[in-house]
Amino acid sequence: MKLSFTVLLLLVPSLLLAQFRIEGTVTDPQEIPLPYVNVILLEAASQQVYKGMATDESGEFVFEQIPEGDYLLRASFVGYEIQERELALSGDMEVAPLVLEEVANNLDEVAITIKNPTVTREVDRLVFRVENSTLSSGTTWDILKRTPMVIESGGS
Repeated sequence: MKLSFTVLLLLVPSLLLAQFRIEGTVTDPQEIPLPYVNVILLEAASQQVYKGMATDESGEFVFEQIPEGDYLLRASFVGYEIQERELALSGDMEVAPLVLEEVANNLDEVAITIKNPTVTREVDRLVFRVENSTLSSGTTWDILKRTPMVIESGGS
């Protein structure tokens, strides 16, 4: 009787501290592994981040020392849709591959704005347009002193 009670006392803490492993891969629709994808493990009830990592060069991830419970596994990568999977962890688990679909962004319209250059060369002169420059708020003398290829001589 003493022996079974002692064994029970030794096993209960180890059962309470059971730590498990979650592993899997992230691929694209052509089953090509995606490296450096963000994989986050969230607690299902609170949506709080429990652990996070990036996939390795072969698109694989491994979370170790995870306690039993319900989790949400989220994979995200720039240019791809977010993929989520609910997990009920009660032992070591290998997750089916997470497949990320590319997001196609189409532009409705493009607006192109053209400004006239501030300096243009004509046959007999250079024309400096002050209205498109930062000098337009100064006095005439300030504008002349800062105009390209104009040299001030003889003082103020």
